[in-house]
Amino acid sequence: MSKRRRFGGFRAGCLGALAVALALGTAAATGGDSEHSRTAPTRQAPIAAAKLDPRPGKLPRPRNGPSAAQRPPLGATKRALSNLERRLRRRPPPRAATALIVRFRGGVDRRRRSELLKAAGARVSERLPLPGAVVVRPARGAKLERLLAILRSSRAIAYAQPDYRRVPLATPSDPLFPKQWALVNTGQQFDSAYPPGTAGADIDADAGWEIANTFAAPVAVVDTGVALGHPDLAPELWTNDAEARGRPGVDDDGNGFVDDVHGWDFAGGDPDPSDYDGHGTHVAGTIAARANDGTGVAGVAWRGPLMPLRVVGIAGATDSALIAAFDYAARMGARVVNVSLGGPGYSPALKEAIDRHPDVLFVTAAGNDGIDNDSSPQRSYPCALDSPNLVCVAATDQNDGVPTWSNFGAASVDLGAPGNAIISTWPDRNLVVRTWSFDDGTPLSVDWVTSTSGALPERGLVSGVAGTGLAAAGVTIAPSAATQYGNSEVVVRTPLDLSAQHGCRLRFRYLIDDPQAASGGSPAVSLYVKLGSLTGAGGVQIVDTKSGDTAGALRQAVVDPWQMMLPTPAFDGRPDAIIGFGVLYDHGTQGGRVIVDDVRVLCVNTASGSGSWQFSSGTSMAAPHVAGAAALVLARRPDLTPAQLRELLLRSADPVQALAGRTVSGGRLDLRRLLDLVATPIAPQDNGPARPPSPGPAGSTGGGTQSIQSGPTSSSAQLAALARSARIRCPRWSARALRCKLVLSASASRPLTLRFVLRKARRTLATANGRLGRYVTLHAKHRLRRGTYALEVRLGDRSGRTALRKFRLRLR
Repeated sequence: MSKRRRFGGFRAGCLGALAVALALGTAAATGGDSEHSRTAPTRQAPIAAAKLDPRPGKLPRPRNGPSAAQRPPLGATKRALSNLERRLRRRPPPRAATALIVRFRGGVDRRRRSELLKAAGARVSERLPLPGAVVVRPARGAKLERLLAILRSSRAIAYAQPDYRRVPLATPSDPLFPKQWALVNTGQQFDSAYPPGTAGADIDADAGWEIANTFAAPVAVVDTGVALGHPDLAPELWTNDAEARGRPGVDDDGNGFVDDVHGWDFAGGDPDPSDYDGHGTHVAGTIAARANDGTGVAGVAWRGPLMPLRVVGIAGATDSALIAAFDYAARMGARVVNVSLGGPGYSPALKEAIDRHPDVLFVTAAGNDGIDNDSSPQRSYPCALDSPNLVCVAATDQNDGVPTWSNFGAASVDLGAPGNAIISTWPDRNLVVRTWSFDDGTPLSVDWVTSTSGALPERGLVSGVAGTGLAAAGVTIAPSAATQYGNSEVVVRTPLDLSAQHGCRLRFRYLIDDPQAASGGSPAVSLYVKLGSLTGAGGVQIVDTKSGDTAGALRQAVVDPWQMMLPTPAFDGRPDAIIGFGVLYDHGTQGGRVIVDDVRVLCVNTASGSGSWQFSSGTSMAAPHVAGAAALVLARRPDLTPAQLRELLLRSADPVQALAGRTVSGGRLDLRRLLDLVATPIAPQDNGPARPPSPGPAGSTGGGTQSIQSGPTSSSAQLAALARSARIRCPRWSARALRCKLVLSASASRPLTLRFVLRKARRTLATANGRLGRYVTLHAKHRLRRGTYALEVRLGDRSGRTALRKFRLRLR
C-alpha cells in the first residue's frame, strides 16, 4: 500500500460545495465509554460488516426506514469495526495463497499425473510454460495446507509450493513540483517536502547520454500495467507488428495470445495491459519516458521499447502470473525484464522460470522492510534468488544514504540506485464519474437512504461550520438507554453503473466534532465508509474508518481499493456499485457531529493523451534505473550475456559509504562509468562473495554466480572450438515458423545452452531456446518469405561463458 502525493494531471475547477453531513447530538446514557472507544486508524484495510439488506439485490426501503428484520444488529457493526481497528494497528500480511504450483518429475506421463492429482483431491486450473508444471486448486471441501503436504510427499513430484502473491514495492511519499534529482543532482531543492540533496548523488545520466546512443534494447515491465495513452509513454510502447497489422480476434503471430498488440494482461487474461493502479506506469516512466518532447519527465533509456505485462491485480500478483509473463517477455524479444515486485516465500518455480531464460536480464527490487535479505526469514523474493541472470537493487536517497525502509544484503543485493522521492509518470486517475451536491436545497432523501434506525434526516442548512458555511444535513439521534452503542448510516439510493470504469476510488472531505476526544479522552465518535456492489464478490463492506476530533477543520480522505493491496469487495467495473457513510458513537457522549463534504467517485481516464506525474519512493523506484541502464548497454553491445552485464554493473558502481558491506558492489549505479566500461574488454574480477544458495526444500541447494571471462564474444578456447564445429539444419519452414537443429562435429564435455535468434536486415524476427542435437521451432513475429536470413546461435556453459556462431540461411 502506498501514500503518494500527486503532481499535475488534475483537472482544475471547483465542483461546488458537495455535502452529506451527519451532525450528531447524542443524549446522555448510562455506562462508561472507554470499552467501546475508537482509535485513529493507521492503515486502510477491508473488513466484513453487516449487509445493507439481507435480501440479495435489494436496497433498504427509503421512506419509513427499514423494518427491524432488515436492520443489521448494532453489535455486528460494533464487532466489525473492532476487528477493523485491530487490523489497522498492524501491518497487513500478504494475502494467503489460494492455489499451488506443482512440478512433476520427468518421465511421469499425463495419465499418472491425473491419477495423482485426483487421489490428492486437486484439480488443474492452469498449465504453466515450465515443463511438467501446473497450477492446481483443492477440490471442494479440501484444505490447501493438507493438499500441499500430500503432494510434497509424492516421489513423482519435483516440488509443490503455494502460488505466492507478490506486491509492488513502494513506500509512502508526498509531491509538489517535480525535479529529477536521481538523474542529475546538483544539491537543488527539488521539492518543498524534502530536504535538498548532495551534488553528485545521482546516476550521472547527462554524462552517460553523451557516451551512449539513447536507443535501447526492449524492456518488459512486469507490474500493474502501463498507462497506454500517457503522452510520455505512448511513443515508447513496444508493438507486436504481426498483431497490429493482423485481423482482430485472430492469433496472427501464432504465439498463443490473441491481439497482443502492446503486451498482455496476465492478471485478467486479456490483451489490455492498462494500469489502474499507477505503480507500473511510474516504473515505466523511469525506464523510458520520452525526453525532449515538451512534457513530463525523461527516462534513463528514453528511446527504448517498453513491453507492458500486467500481472498485479487488486490483491497482488501470483507466481504463476509472473512465470507466464517471464516466458512471454523472453519469447517476444525482451532483453531486460524489470520486476519491481516481491514478497516472502522461496519459490522454486519462480527460480526455474528465471533460469530458463539465461539470455534475459531480470532486474528486481530488494524490498521495503529494512531487513537483511541474506539472513532474514522474511527476505524478499525474487531478489534473494541466486540466479546468475538476476540483479537485485536497493534504494538510495538524494544524499547517497540508504533509507531505513530499504532492504540490503552483502551477498544477495547487488547495488543501489535512487529510490527515494522519485518523480515519474502516473495514470490520470481523476476522471470524475459521479459527484454529490446539496446546495440547491434538494432533500437528502432524493439521493440517499438510511439502513439504520431512525427516519432519514432532511437536509438543512448548518451555518458556520469551521467558517465554511457548508450546507449540511442535520441528524439528531436519541437511542435507547438500554444499549450503549449506536450507529447511523446512509447509502446511495440508486446504485452506480461503473461497468465501463476501472481504477475507481472515493474522495471526500470530513469533519468530526468529538468533545470527548478534544478534551484528551478516547475517541467516542467514528466515521466509517462502505464500498461494494449488490451482486459482486464480497457484497458491501466497511473498508475504512476515521476517528478523532478534527478541531473544526475539514480533512481530505481517499478510499482507494487499488492501493490497499488487500481483498476488497468488487466495486469498479460493476453495474451496481454502492457507496455508504456511517457514524458510530457511544451513548455516553454529549454532543458531537460528523460532516462529509465534496463526495466524488474518480476513475482512470484511459483517453489518449491523458496522464499525470507523481512522486513515489521505494526499491520499486530504484530497480527501473538499473533496468534502463542495462537496456542502453545492450543496445550498444547486444552480444553481452546477462552474467557479463551484471558484472559490468557491479564493477562500474560508484562507491557509496552507506552501501559498503550491505550490497555486493558496495556502490550506486553510475551510468557514465558503466558506459565507459562497456567499450573495454571485460576481465575476470572478484566482486566479493557470490550470492548465497537459495533456501529450497530439504536436501536441495542452489548455485552461486561465478566470475566470467570474455572477449568480444565472451568465449573460452573450448567453446570457440565447439562453435566453429557447429552445423545448422533447418529442413522445414512456413510463413510463421522455422524448425532448426544445431549439431556439433566435436563433442562437448559439459551441458550447453543454446539461444537461437533469426534476423533480417538487423530486425529480430524470432528467438528460441534449445538443446544440442534437438529440433527447436522459432515462431516468427513477421511473415517469412523466400530469401536470405541471418541465424545466430549462442552457445553457453554453466559458468557464464558463451560463444557466438552466425549462419547465413537461405529459405527457398
